[in-house]
Amino acid sequence: MILDYMTSDALNELKLNFPQNKKYYYENDKNWFLKHLEKCNGLQKSKIECEDIDLDFGEDFNESDYKNIIILFSALKNLPLTIAVDERLWAGLAHGQFWDYIQYRRRLNIQSNKDQDIKNSFFFTRGIKRSAHINCLSRLWWAGHLTYDSNRNNPFELTRLLCEGAFASTIMLLSSSNFTANNELCLGLLSSIKKLENEGVEIKREHFVESTKYLNSMGAVTILDCLTREEVENLIDKFFENKYSVVSFS
Repeated sequence: MILDYMTSDALNELKLNFPQNKKYYYENDKNWFLKHLEKCNGLQKSKIECEDIDLDFGEDFNESDYKNIIILFSALKNLPLTIAVDERLWAGLAHGQFWDYIQYRRRLNIQSNKDQDIKNSFFFTRGIKRSAHINCLSRLWWAGHLTYDSNRNNPFELTRLLCEGAFASTIMLLSSSNFTANNELCLGLLSSIKKLENEGVEIKREHFVESTKYLNSMGAVTILDCLTREEVENLIDKFFENKYSVVSFS
């Protein structure tokens, strides 16, 4: 398949006229948007070609999010970071090829009749980096980017950690950190959390919050990008040993 993207003019026009158009989002009227965008040539074919992407629509969001991260990221593994943060791509896909997925994944938010929930679903509204991790389509790619580990038998083993609890809030937490552009740092942190889980510890949000906070604080005394994945993993191992009195991983 060849992915669509939205032109800048069409994107700006839809965001500007959201108050007049919002009823079509609530009414799940995809055809209105397709006709509207056709009139202004607002949807264009990109140069991004990939295998067909058939996302999962299961009732268990924890499971479907995990499956969909694998599906989307596997198809678009080579997507440049500059494109992965481009609102035009994700807005184009949300209003066209993946409209049904947005309606499925955000149906409770849409039913709430809260305009901001709709805007977050179809557009970037909170800055480029943060929005890329909030948008329910682009966050699938970014979750894959941050957690894919080719050194493991199952390269998506660490991805499961994000989806076992509150995926939306956990990926948002990672987006506010200093290492979203360096997935080696994230892999080191998640590898340590995975060790905790293997030791029988029930992983909760606090494990992500506290370890991320600690790693960010380390950025004040060292250059995080100079650390290897193994060095980050060792740092977080020692942090967990001290904070939670877990058995030494060494």
